Amino acid sequence: MSKERHIPLVYRNLIPNSIQDFLPNEGLSSCDNCSMIKSHSENGSKGFLPHLKCCTHHPSLPNFLVGAILADKSDEMSFGRSKIIEKLRKKEGVTPLGIMPSKKMMMIQNHSVKNGFGNAASLLCPYYNSSLNKCGIWNHRNARCSTWFCKFESDKKGETLWDSTYNYFQNIESTLIKYVLLMMNCPPDSILSMLRKNSETDLTLSEIEGLKNNETEYADAWGPFAGNEEEFYIECFNIISELTTDDFSNILGVKSKLLEQSILENLKETKIFPDNLRFNKESIIASNPTKEKRKKILLQPTNSNALGNSHQIEVSTSILDLFNGSNSNEFIREKIKKESMDNDIDLISTLYNYRVIE
Repeated sequence: MSKERHIPLVYRNLIPNSIQDFLPNEGLSSCDNCSMIKSHSENGSKGFLPHLKCCTHHPSLPNFLVGAILADKSDEMSFGRSKIIEKLRKKEGVTPLGIMPSKKMMMIQNHSVKNGFGNAASLLCPYYNSSLNKCGIWNHRNARCSTWFCKFESDKKGETLWDSTYNYFQNIESTLIKYVLLMMNCPPDSILSMLRKNSETDLTLSEIEGLKNNETEYADAWGPFAGNEEEFYIECFNIISELTTDDFSNILGVKSKLLEQSILENLKETKIFPDNLRFNKESIIASNPTKEKRKKILLQPTNSNALGNSHQIEVSTSILDLFNGSNSNEFIREKIKKESMDNDIDLISTLYNYRVIE
């Protein structure tokens, strides 16, 4: 499947392929052909209005994603970029942490899911391009928007998978927000103060009354970067863009590894393959049998799945023999487990996605 379906652009060279390549496409949940749209005559029934869809949500955009939007000069991002620039001009939710919805808006969102989601125009995302009826910041959207689906091909198991994926992405965002602030030489005490203030739930009088930001508080929050917010955000993005996969892994630490494993475990539960799969010898572009009756197979991505570059795997010949067109997946999985030949789901996923079995 295409990584563009789920993975924000800035992460595509950083997140492990074991996650990116095998997240389900969720074809039942299409932004371009929304299955949840209802007609106006269905007022009161479950479903979304066609000009709102599931985009009745004001996202919190991390500093480096704001920078990604500002640095993206493509025509596709022109609408989203203009909306970010407008936020900067008005100083709406503009902080070194990122651009955030007001606490009042967050409270309304959290208490209007049942009656407002998909139906309340006042909740429409500020980055939604109404003239094109689609997201205006798609390549640089946040964790929530990247992992939310209205329907799942694997039903409850799919929902669990995407919940774990959201937790993984959210951890990435919260960690990288702090990392770039440190790299920008923001004082640690100032960072901790901003994080505490951002986590407070009580509204200030200014927030209750909808008054403009206090200029003194705004200037104090931004310190030497006040007046250069756009350049600040772009530099945050540049810092993340220059990370290697090793840098990324080290910064995120043990918690991220745990969340990765949670996704991989949930992926196993959601894998659905047709029965009676058959070994497709034509899919193998190179094969080198070993003494242990295992084949080293060079896998070539096909146009239908586009998983990336070719790579080599080693597979027991006895496993390949199981895919004879008559054995059920349950039988094959039990056989693999019993003989402890390989990880059953991971191997079948790879073989199936590269059309070695079909």
